[in-house]
Formats: sequence, structure tokens, C-alpha cells
Amino acid sequence: MALVEREAALASLAEYAAQARGGDGRLVLVPGEAGIGKSALVEELATVVEARWAWGLCDGLSTPRPLGPLFDMGLSDFSEVSGRGDLFEALLRAVNGPSLDVLVIEDLHWADEATIDLVRFLARRLRNLAVLLIVTYRDDGLAPGHPLRVAVGELGTLRSTRRVGLSPLTPAAVRALAGDAAPDGLYELTGGNPFFVTEVLRAGLTGEVPATARDAVLARAAGLSAEARRALEAAALVAGRIDPRLLDAAVDEVVTAGLLVGDGPGLRFRHELTRLAVEQSIPAHRTGRLHAAILAGLRALAGDDDARMAYHAEGARDEPAVLHYAVRAARRAAELASHREAAAQYERALRFAAGLPPAERAELYDRLSDELSLVDRGDDSVRAAERARELWRSAGDRVREGDALRRRSAAMVSQCRGSEGMASAEEAVALLEPIGPTPELARAYAQLAGQRMLANRQADTARLAASAREVAAPLGLHEVVSDALNTEACVAAANGQPWQDGMRRALAVALDHRLAEQAARAYHNLYGSLSCERRYPEAEVVYRDGLTYCDEHDMPTYGTSMRGEHAVTLARTDRWDESAALAGRLLTRYDASPINRISPLLALATVRGRRGLVSSIDG
Repeated sequence: MALVEREAALASLAEYAAQARGGDGRLVLVPGEAGIGKSALVEELATVVEARWAWGLCDGLSTPRPLGPLFDMGLSDFSEVSGRGDLFEALLRAVNGPSLDVLVIEDLHWADEATIDLVRFLARRLRNLAVLLIVTYRDDGLAPGHPLRVAVGELGTLRSTRRVGLSPLTPAAVRALAGDAAPDGLYELTGGNPFFVTEVLRAGLTGEVPATARDAVLARAAGLSAEARRALEAAALVAGRIDPRLLDAAVDEVVTAGLLVGDGPGLRFRHELTRLAVEQSIPAHRTGRLHAAILAGLRALAGDDDARMAYHAEGARDEPAVLHYAVRAARRAAELASHREAAAQYERALRFAAGLPPAERAELYDRLSDELSLVDRGDDSVRAAERARELWRSAGDRVREGDALRRRSAAMVSQCRGSEGMASAEEAVALLEPIGPTPELARAYAQLAGQRMLANRQADTARLAASAREVAAPLGLHEVVSDALNTEACVAAANGQPWQDGMRRALAVALDHRLAEQAARAYHNLYGSLSCERRYPEAEVVYRDGLTYCDEHDMPTYGTSMRGEHAVTLARTDRWDESAALAGRLLTRYDASPINRISPLLALATVRGRRGLVSSIDG
């Protein structure tokens, strides 16, 4: 069906493609409600813009595939590339040519953190590339703190970013689209949503119009044979790009009916609303069997998408399969710095872990606590660490029990529970010291040093940090060395002593060894210390670099904190409007832990206090 009332949007996209072809790359955000025509618009552009096109799709799995769209694009052989940074650079090299590349990522609202970070990564490097990056996403129903909402706000400030919004069709456009086939009240029923209009018309309905487009979709599906209906239901549970080999021969009937369309070597639903309508119509007693059949099919095809396998294993209630695939998916997500997805996969595994021995469950809780701490879910991280500690104790493993106490201490910091965090760190050291120099003891020393620093017990801090480095160095624990150097530099700064060389050394160690958490902490403390000394130009450079690093490596705990510090700096330098705006976003759009709410609240208080003072003086 022809596009209507989309001429201006199509012209804008064509203009941005021409700019990109000239070496001035563009990121184009295409937001809109479900069914508004985002995909159709981009598909129409592909018929008029000659370029190398690559498409990636974010699927609607409960826990998405890390970097799924990157692998869908097939622009390079990523099979030998494991690290997230290497994958990003490989994609950048693949599109760094003289001719125009158009990269399309659809349905970014379902993306994992690594995919959102990939968009950030590319957007910041488009300026001199012949690349048009088009991102479609649903902007209705996003929670205030949704990672995509936060990312879009940041991406909108970049020079290369453009936005093409789509509005519902007017009544006149709906009449023109429907022609003589329009039933009464079509515009009122559909609200001008092109997908709803199309589905109602394709159903061939006359007389009474169905209450929702869902009924229109199911009316079309009702004409399928029983075998084709089962294939359609299985396809709805697969989601994303569908391998036809997972469905039986009746899938041809589904394609003929227009419910599935070709997508390269695979198939996909013509629109996600179609898939959702079918999925929600499947009786609960059949869902498990369908998931089990899909899982068996993926195994037969030697599928290696652990996230997808874990999703279907959970749907089938296959406990061993969930534990196998969810843990593998979590580890892969963590490697790709997609920490929210890693945490979700560990949580999935733990829902099926009741029958595991205590030590194996404790290991899962350890990993979960680590991932939660990185995404600013400190309260959940505390609970996971406490559960791990209980299980390690029951398993009789004092070393791992001490390590769980160290995790609990670290998570307590984000909850502003300093005295409890100190007690846990002290208990960890007391438990581990008699055992001897282990990695766990080195980390416990470093954690207790950090707690002492926060409590202004600086002599103890220096001693413990030195002990941490002494144990860590021969064991090759670069993350502990970086952490201890960082803490020592913070103490030196507090005492008015030279500190910057030590902090930059901590940062260099972290960057050299690709230690994302320690690099984020070093950027954070370097920026904070420079700001405290009112060395604002230097601090601004560190802020930009550090925030980019935190965002691109899925480190919201530190990224949110840096933004809070920056809001305070803006208030102190009389940039009141900017400070209040940033602080307001942090308090309403970011799901921040208690400690990360302190700085934006301080910034707002500072701005309001100074404005009140100015008003009283003027009065």
C-alpha cells in the first residue's frame, strides 16, 4: 500500500543521505508509536537512495540478544572478534569507505545496553564518514529512566544528529488510503495509525468494524489451515528474524496470507503489532510446548544464540536448559559490557537454580551482585551478595564467603549505608587475612581502604591501599592495583598533596588492561578532584572523555555520578539554568541509587539558594 502524507519525511531522509554521501555522516532518529510507519518509511527510502544498505533488528525477547543488530548487519566477519570495543571498531572499519553506507537499526526500544552504546559510539564518530545511521524506535510508553530515553537525550545534542518524527494520518489521508473500501468510522477506530488502517482494510471486513487492529490480524489468521496456524504461532514466539527451518512446510501458507514477509534468508512479521496480536492469542497451555519445539529446532540447527535459547528454555520450563543457556548468555553479555542484560540472565538462571548445590548457587549470586553494582541497582546488589555469603558459609568456603562480604560492602556505599559497609569490609579482611595472600584478600584490602577513605580515616586508608597493591602486584591483579592507586590519589588530594599523577596512573592501568569499571572510577574521581580544586577547564575535558567512556561501556553507576558532579559544577560557576536542567533530568529520568541522588539535589539547592540571594539583593 502506498505511503501517504510522508513526502516531507522522505525528503528529509533523502537530504540527510546526500549530506552523508558527501562525507558529513548523519544519525537520524525516527521515533513514533507502534504502527505509525517507521519501517515503511525507511523501506521506501531504500528504493530511492543508492547505497550499501545493512539492516539490524532489535527483537522483543524478554532479555534481548547483546549486539543482535550488529551481527544481523553482516558487514564484517565478527566471528573472531570477541571484545566489545573490538567489535565496535570492526564495524567502524567496515563502513569507513568512500561510498555511502546506510545502517538501519530498527526497534531500538528493545535494544540491550551494548546496542544502545553502539549507536552512541557510531554517532560520535560520524562527522567525517559517508555513513547514514537510521534508528527507529517507539517513543510511547518508555519509562522516565529507560536507557533509550536517556540515550536519545544525549544523542540529540550531537552535531550529526537529526530527527524525523511521524504523525498520525489526517482524516483526509485515511479516506484517500481506504478509497471505496473504507468502513464507517475508520478514522475514529484507528486514530490515523497507518498500520491499524491497513490491517482493517486487508481483513476485507464489511459492516461492523473490529474494536482493535488485533481483531483485524486474528481475522486474517482465522482463514489459515490448522498446520499454518501452528506455524504462525511458533513464529510469533520466535520473534525477530525467523529461520524458516524452525517452522514446518505450512509456513508458505502464512507467507501467502501476508502475515510473514521475506527478510533476506529469513522471515519476519510485517509489523510487530501483528506478532504481538498472534502471541497474545495463544492459549497458555500451548505456549510451553511451542517453546520446547522451538528450542529443539534451534538445537538441531546448532544454534549459538544463547540468549534466544535461554528465552525459549524458560518458556518451556526446561530447568537444565535454562541454567545452561542463561549462564552462557550472561557471561557473553558481560563480556560485551551489556550489564543490564547480564544481570537479567543471571536472574533468569537463579529462578531455576533451587536444585543446585549451595556453591553453584552462590557463584550465580556473586556474578549477579557484580552486574547489579555496575548498573546502579545497589539495593539488589546488596541482597544478592548477602545471599551469596549465606550459601558460601553453608558450603564451608571461607575464602568465597569473605569475597561475598567484600561485595556487600561495595554495594552498601551506593545505598548510603556507610557504617554497615565498613563493618562488612572489616569482617571480610578479618576472615581472609589468616588464609594468606589471595586475590580475595587483595580486593578486600582495597575495599576497606575505600571505606576508610570515605570515613576520612586517611592513615588507615594509605596503609590498606598499600597492602592491597602489595598482595595484588605479584598475582597480576591489575584491577586492584588501579583501585588502590585511585584511592591513594584521593587521599593525597584531600590532604592538599600532589595527586594527579597517581590518579592518571590509575586510569592508565585500567585503560591499558581494559578494566572498564576501574577506568570509569578513575575518570569519575579525576573529574571530581579537578572540580573541587576549581580547575574547571581541565575538568571539562575529563568530563567529556569520562562520560563518553561510561556511556559506551555501560557504566551507569559512574556515568550518573559524573553527571551529578557536573550539575554541581555548573551551579558553582553560575550556569544556573544548565545546572537545574541537568539535575532535574537526573532526578526524574535516571533510575539512580541514593548516593547518586545527592549531587543533583545539592545542585538544585545551590541554584535555588543563589537565585533567592540574588532576588533579595535586587529587592
